[in-house]
Amino acid sequence: MDSATILQAVEDYLQPLLAAEKGLLTVAETEEDAIELLANGPEKWRVILTMDGDESAEENNPAGLVKGTLVAWVQAPKGMEAKPGKGIHRSGTNGSPSFMTRLHWVIRKLRLMQLVHVEVACQGLEYKGWNWLKFEDTAAFRTARARFEVLFAHDDPATDPDGTDPIVLPSAFRITGAAAEFYTISLSGTAHGRVPRFEPGPDDPTGTATGYALTSAQAEFYTVAFDGQPHGRIPRFEA
Repeated sequence: MDSATILQAVEDYLQPLLAAEKGLLTVAETEEDAIELLANGPEKWRVILTMDGDESAEENNPAGLVKGTLVAWVQAPKGMEAKPGKGIHRSGTNGSPSFMTRLHWVIRKLRLMQLVHVEVACQGLEYKGWNWLKFEDTAAFRTARARFEVLFAHDDPATDPDGTDPIVLPSAFRITGAAAEFYTISLSGTAHGRVPRFEPGPDDPTGTATGYALTSAQAEFYTVAFDGQPHGRIPRFEA
């Protein structure tokens, strides 16, 4: 996995959603490039995406596990406001959404996105917060920046020097305990949730089902993969 693949996936996911809401989508190389684009405000509201690097997720990191940062810059023209500031949180006279409604729409859509890949630990973007931005000569526009993190593993240079054949890494989720009716699921050694325990069947006498793995977690379920491919879901209960 790499930043280009993640950014492309986010762009392909968000582009049609924005188009349906009459918004524009642009990708910038760096934060400085994004700021330059923001200085030339558009006629429509828009989102600018940047991948703002990554950093190691572990002190000793032979698997290349990193936290990547995605930034979504949201900008919209103020238009002719009868009352200054009204468009921040209230719809326009023509029914157009307020700026904060658009901002949180973008945040919600990105939080819903699924990055289904064995090298993405949680298979989604973790929302880290947003803040206002002010630039010179942009008084006619409102701008905010929302930040997200994604935990993923770089391709192994020993087995894939060209980055064309991503390796399959084991899931970060582990079954670390068992009771009469449930298994305990842990993420990086910390209890994360529980799933119901069933009796082993004739095709899986040990109850381990070799090839199956937990690949992601949502509020109410875990995603199960078989040999790296999505296979189903199981309910999640509080740890």
